[in-house]
Amino acid sequence: MTKARSNVQLAADQGLQEAAAQYVWNKVHGKPMREIARATGVHASTVMRHVRKIENNAEDPKIQALIRAAEAAPMDMGHSVGAEIARAKKSLRTTGAVLVVSKGMKRAVVLHPTGEGDFKQATVISDAAVHMMVLQSTVRPITHGRITKYVLSDEGHGSLPVEAASPVRLVDSPMENLARRKDHEGRPFLERDLIKAGLRLHEEFRLTGCEEQIETYLDDLLCQRRDYDLPETPAEQRALEQFRVTLDDLGPGLAEVAVRCCCFEQGLEKTEQIMGWSARSGKIVLRIALQRLKRYYDKLHGAGGGTIG
Repeated sequence: MTKARSNVQLAADQGLQEAAAQYVWNKVHGKPMREIARATGVHASTVMRHVRKIENNAEDPKIQALIRAAEAAPMDMGHSVGAEIARAKKSLRTTGAVLVVSKGMKRAVVLHPTGEGDFKQATVISDAAVHMMVLQSTVRPITHGRITKYVLSDEGHGSLPVEAASPVRLVDSPMENLARRKDHEGRPFLERDLIKAGLRLHEEFRLTGCEEQIETYLDDLLCQRRDYDLPETPAEQRALEQFRVTLDDLGPGLAEVAVRCCCFEQGLEKTEQIMGWSARSGKIVLRIALQRLKRYYDKLHGAGGGTIG
């Protein structure tokens, strides 16, 4: 196995361990997803996605082993790769800060300049956190060798564009699976503009700040009932209203499949079962929903759907 592939495998395994830990914290210890998100330095929708991925793959022996290990481990939500990355990113925003990685070492260090030509240690993170930051292009190298130095990349400093906004996933989402498929004429089953429309809906969903409530009270939201609590901040309340208006334009049926597949990242087979559809019909309805969604965004923001956030 090449070094690059081993690094990817390490990050993937670490991602599964993180997801299993978040699953146990939520399902076994009853911790709210937003509390887990704050403790681990990720977005609440990321926690929700990880918990769902573990649930959907709970019969896999590897996943079962990870759940058992997470149950046996001390519950410390503040010590996770996500929390390490969040801490490192904050530290690297200091002018002149560098992330130093020594070959063969299990830990890396963020150094801050002292102003006198020297550096002082600011924080220490694991090699797994470094691998994840490199894979997600959060940092970029400025020197190579036995000692490699990294600085925060442009992506690490700010928000990512829509095409790169989603974090590394444990398994592919329905949109990603369909994006690789071709129709009978060899054309992509989902065009790029449709993928962008789905990603925009996912971003609207994240901006509401109440992903758990939307999942719990989806029927109320689709039927415009107010049996759910409003988000905490005015910005999140506006985002929820925009999300509701978008779903209203789609109509209940198309809105539900769009939310389940684009926002909850629920598999098509499970969506078909929940909605009582025949097998393999979900991909057709999802494409129709994304086409309608694209027309809505084009009408609202002009061709291309505008910018997110």
